[in-house]
Amino acid sequence: MADQGLRRLHPATVLLEIPTTILKWLWPIVAVGFLFGGGSSSSNLAEWAMLGIGLGAVGTLFKYFTLRYGIQGDRLVLRVGLIWSVDRTIPLAKIQNVDLASGPIQRLFRVTTITIETAGGDETEASLSVVSETVAERFRNDLLEGRGDAPGPLTRAEGDLIRRLTIQELLLAGATENRVGVIVVALFGLVELFGEGRLDLMTPIEVSLERLAGIGAWATGVLIAGAVVAFIGAGWILSIFLTAMKYHAFEIRRSGEGVRRRHGLLSKYESLVRRDRLQVFLVEANLLRRLIGFVTLKVQTAGAGDEGGTASNVFFPLLPRAESDGLVRLVFPNADFDLASLRPVHPLAARRIFLRLSLLSSLLTGAVFLFSEDLRALAIAPVGIALAWILRGPQYRALKWNLTDAYVIARAGLVTRRLWIVPRRRIQTVSLHQTPFQRRLGLATVEVQTAGTASWSNARIVDLGENDAREVFDTLAASAATLGAAAV
Repeated sequence: MADQGLRRLHPATVLLEIPTTILKWLWPIVAVGFLFGGGSSSSNLAEWAMLGIGLGAVGTLFKYFTLRYGIQGDRLVLRVGLIWSVDRTIPLAKIQNVDLASGPIQRLFRVTTITIETAGGDETEASLSVVSETVAERFRNDLLEGRGDAPGPLTRAEGDLIRRLTIQELLLAGATENRVGVIVVALFGLVELFGEGRLDLMTPIEVSLERLAGIGAWATGVLIAGAVVAFIGAGWILSIFLTAMKYHAFEIRRSGEGVRRRHGLLSKYESLVRRDRLQVFLVEANLLRRLIGFVTLKVQTAGAGDEGGTASNVFFPLLPRAESDGLVRLVFPNADFDLASLRPVHPLAARRIFLRLSLLSSLLTGAVFLFSEDLRALAIAPVGIALAWILRGPQYRALKWNLTDAYVIARAGLVTRRLWIVPRRRIQTVSLHQTPFQRRLGLATVEVQTAGTASWSNARIVDLGENDAREVFDTLAASAATLGAAAV
């Protein structure tokens, strides 16, 4: 294959990629040296570290001098190698997402990273990490033009602004993010880790506890409560900070037949959402956000999804629930559905919810009793049953659905409420599920899968009556088969 028309990466690759490549080589080599090359001797470790640095530098230089990329006909061509060369081609028609991302150091050199994803891929198909901003924009347009949907260049002065995330919404998004709990656990883990090492952060706390022990359990309880509040506060602050870094200056603008997203403080991200390549649109809100009337909008194309690739699935991080319908109509301008009048599932679903929650409560009660061997633990069983009875109503009311000529709509979730909008032409497979409880009550669940790979991209209509479920399944299976998909 000729190199005609193929490009090299930007010369800044040598400076920007060497540290990253060195780290990839350094830690494994130092670990091997520590385990097998002389223990913890500083001289031996230094020798192994120098080997890792050398291999990393050589790897970066090899990448710069051998990697070529470009468009030849209807294909993206990637060539790497010197003595043994490897040629890789990606049909332009298969490309779903072409996104740009640049960190603070990259912006100093006016370079960016191009991420390319194809339909159904579980990970990024190609990543060109050091490309000049001018070349990257032109190359992205060439890729999109080759598949027949070039959006044209877009600067901040072009394209109608649809919506910009306000400072208040940005801070609120961080404060209500689900990851707050994870951050709190991580902070506690770090304190424990440092407590076992040279930097002992636990000793002052232990000393304080010993000093307060003489004044009673009340003071100890106050101290523990204060520590919990401090951890939660630290987690909230860190969550707000991370969210602000990621979604700083988030905005969406019209761009041809799609919507362009831009965001980021230190690292800048830019991506295009094409309406005609959309697999799933999701309206999501955790319990806290629902209480204050806000939702998050997510989109899934046929690319790598949120577990792979660098593009974010977030269409808009946080906005008032009242505004969500307007953005849904922006994405689906000819929609034949009304989100305000979804259909309820079968009434017996409430009984199934109660039975399931009661069983879970009984299992937890039994576990507590076996662990404590205290008959008083069985007293919590009526509380669990009462709680199951209370929760069955809200959880049942959360289950909604609709089926139109062009879309499948499904809603579910008590703690985290999700509403899926799936174009029927994007359905890949259709499944019908029945648990033992469902079979006894004459219920069934219909699940539709698309080419999206995000963890939330499969929509489920839960607890339809069995006859309705069969009818929905047959209808969707027939339309999926017409489009060449499979029904299982």
